[in-house]
Amino acid sequence: MTLAAELADSRNPDGHVANGRVLVQPGHNAFPDMAAFIAETFGFDLLQLSDFEIHRALSKWAHLRGLIRQSIDLLCALGRLRRCRVVVAIGPISYLIKLLRRLGLVRYETSFCLGWHVRSPRWFPVFRALSRLDGSGDHYIVFSEFEIPLYEAHLGIARERMHFLPYGDWSATEPPAPEPASGDYYFAGGYSNRDYPALIAAFRALPATRLVIICSALNKEVVDGELPANVTVLRDVPGDVFDRYVRDAKACIIPLKHDSGASGQSVMLRLMKHRKAIIATDFGSVRGYVVDGESGFLVADMVRDVPALVERIERDPAVAEALGTAAYERYCRYFSFRAGGEALRRILAPSLAA
Repeated sequence: MTLAAELADSRNPDGHVANGRVLVQPGHNAFPDMAAFIAETFGFDLLQLSDFEIHRALSKWAHLRGLIRQSIDLLCALGRLRRCRVVVAIGPISYLIKLLRRLGLVRYETSFCLGWHVRSPRWFPVFRALSRLDGSGDHYIVFSEFEIPLYEAHLGIARERMHFLPYGDWSATEPPAPEPASGDYYFAGGYSNRDYPALIAAFRALPATRLVIICSALNKEVVDGELPANVTVLRDVPGDVFDRYVRDAKACIIPLKHDSGASGQSVMLRLMKHRKAIIATDFGSVRGYVVDGESGFLVADMVRDVPALVERIERDPAVAEALGTAAYERYCRYFSFRAGGEALRRILAPSLAA
């Protein structure tokens, strides 16, 4: 029987899913395109919690308040969870669902924690303790292959319960048409796990070359009054403004602080779709996106290595153009909507067929 036929059989006449599959989405903005794909393609009943800007840079207290609101929502929807056999939960709310199972309040057979990662090594002890809530049917869908041995070693999560899903583009929209870069600057952007002080130090050695950084007001390590004249910092700009700076940059840089979890992928995809040459810290979460010397450059030390690469691009702009074209081709092959759907199907199919 085809997947479409299975989904048709699993629904009541009123369209409600009767096969015990629930997708818990913490607000409409939590991976909205991926959530819609899972619900529609695999027949999951969508349980949407209170909106919470999980993709915005917020204080720890704001995150905590959001999790409390969503926890209350989840408890109010306990009746729907009791009837589920397979549950996919986006983000850390999955730990509350596991606790409810330990308490005997829900009885799912299989769970998948999706879109969660450890942002800094200092959180390893916390999540190692939380991972003790896991049973043999609790799984994780991670966005970089690097996370699997990392979490096995530091969080005690069995390798066979972790599944790699390349973090890609789920919007199913066509990438923008190529446009020649019109800016005279290099670009870096994003909030989480960024090592902007090292990048700024690198551009101190390039006084004639401009750098534009778009970050968050929470990136406190970037002090406006201490910036060199060739570095401009913008904070918390709208997405279309962010993309405009990406499009017009000569090349783009992703400086990362810690080699832990998944960092930089969402920005990386935007750079690849815009056919940009990418210079990035040589960490595990980056290597699946950037092939060193082919679709970008990986560096071990921002301060030491970036000036020479920028000078190379300045001497020969064709280098950046070739790298950007290769990055776009890699995006199409591995991180497009179609590629992501096939990878997710391989992960979920065994549990849904049981």
